[in-house]
Amino acid sequence: MNGELRIPDGVYVREVPFPAAVRSAQGLVLPEPEGGFCIYIDARLPEETKRRVLAHELRHLELGHFDADDERDVLVKEAEADGRPAPPAQTERYVPVFSSQRELSDWLMRRRKK
Repeated sequence: MNGELRIPDGVYVREVPFPAAVRSAQGLVLPEPEGGFCIYIDARLPEETKRRVLAHELRHLELGHFDADDERDVLVKEAEADGRPAPPAQTERYVPVFSSQRELSDWLMRRRKK
């Protein structure tokens, strides 16, 4: 499936059939408890689409979208991973993404101090 794409060390790719509840997503990246990341891709997709989705998810990692201090809007991160210009800021649609319980706690503490 990955063709010419290089999978970095510590990144695992798994194809699984996505349940109907997440069928709108074609792929996603999750941090692994022991470190590294796992990219999940919907196994029902055509091979060419799987390659495109894998490239998109790898760009999230290359661009540092999982860094704890990156609190930008998810729409901005998606645009970056697609290579598109970021949409105008829409703070009311901001959805933070946390890679751990600790990251969530730290974010809540920073918001309390504001």
